[in-house]
Amino acid sequence: MKMMKTASFVFATAATAKKLTVGEEAAVQTEQPVPDDSKPSTCDKFKCPVAWRPKIDHHDIQGSSKEDCCDKTCELFTCSGQFVSNQEYWGNVGESPQVCCDKICGAGFQCEDDYVMTDPEKPGVTHDACCEPTCKLYNCSTPWASSDFKSKIVAQTDEDCCELTCTAFECSNHTGYGQNPDKLHVIGDSVPECCVPLCGNKYEVSCKWGFDVKEEDGETPVFGNVDEVCCSQQCKAVICPQGWKANDDKADVFSNTTEDCCLPLCQLFNCPLEEGWANWSARSDWVGDNASTCCTPTCMQHECNRTALWLPAPLDAKHDVIGSTDPVCCEASCGQHTCSTTALSLVPAALDIIGTSDEVCCEDAMCAKYRDNMTEMGEKEFCNDLDKDTCGTKYHKHVSTTPVRGINGSTVSEIRVVALLPCKMDETYGLCRYDTDNPVRGCHGF
Repeated sequence: MKMMKTASFVFATAATAKKLTVGEEAAVQTEQPVPDDSKPSTCDKFKCPVAWRPKIDHHDIQGSSKEDCCDKTCELFTCSGQFVSNQEYWGNVGESPQVCCDKICGAGFQCEDDYVMTDPEKPGVTHDACCEPTCKLYNCSTPWASSDFKSKIVAQTDEDCCELTCTAFECSNHTGYGQNPDKLHVIGDSVPECCVPLCGNKYEVSCKWGFDVKEEDGETPVFGNVDEVCCSQQCKAVICPQGWKANDDKADVFSNTTEDCCLPLCQLFNCPLEEGWANWSARSDWVGDNASTCCTPTCMQHECNRTALWLPAPLDAKHDVIGSTDPVCCEASCGQHTCSTTALSLVPAALDIIGTSDEVCCEDAMCAKYRDNMTEMGEKEFCNDLDKDTCGTKYHKHVSTTPVRGINGSTVSEIRVVALLPCKMDETYGLCRYDTDNPVRGCHGF
């Protein structure tokens, strides 16, 4: 009779064509007797409500209710205690925390040493999910150093975990003091903690008679004995040997040699390279105390022949070389160089540039076209605005710069790269466009 009543109920529901309430279902079951010869319905025609899923064998199960035909999903399960809900599991069939929930970190999980559980209510069962490192595990970067005071803080940044060391303290801002390299990685922010006196510090450095601090040694840090580190002998303390006479004009000159402090024969004369003279062995037996008598000229006195494509060496690099000819004393200009390929041409003003290679002396042969026959577009000009007649005569100059940073992060210089991007007519669409496939780089003078 239970199976017959169920069949009668399904018929009644179909006839009314509406969703019945629980009370109405009962009424239908009461008021609509089920014929004894009706067949029981199977679950394969039953539609499970939201948050229920058909049972695996619902095609073979007889029934007409969600309890008969369906299984609850995790969407209906309430996670509590040591578990929290995760919507990713709502489609799972189940009614247990093991199937439907995530275990929280605070449910008995223990972090390793020097890690801290910051949120016990957070879902997780692994060290990575539940634990955060403390500053004790952080490796501070220059100019920072580890701090025991901050070791238990949950963080992983220099600012949160570390203390500034003497590397960040500018001793040069304090007259007469320099950085102490032995304390660069020591925590500190004061002159006594981070700095060392310099030889030029008259308040802390005093030399004995006949010695003084050279100007170029004024920035030397005082490590060890002051006399050994800072003080240099002057000629006034030199005793000239027989055949030499003390030169009173050099009494305050820094030297401890007979050559510098006494009037010598030419063989003992120190020819002044800074004036373009070098020692000349052929005159070693001559008596003299001046360059014109005892020395031979250096390239410093030579004038390079620009007409013959020779240029002075940069930074006076050959001033101290003995010689008086262009090949010895000068550098070849790019005017003597021939570019290795027709795709390259000499750079403008090649006669004024020192070089013997393509990298220095040559540029893309197309550069001349941009320089002589094309015009750079203005700030508010664009290729798209140009007509067919002017499209091929314009280009856009793109300048990119890359900062070069010093040890403290400030920009000390920039690397500048210029790319010339021509305008090109797109015949397909009749539009003037940027020719991004053929930029030209390395052109001089742009």
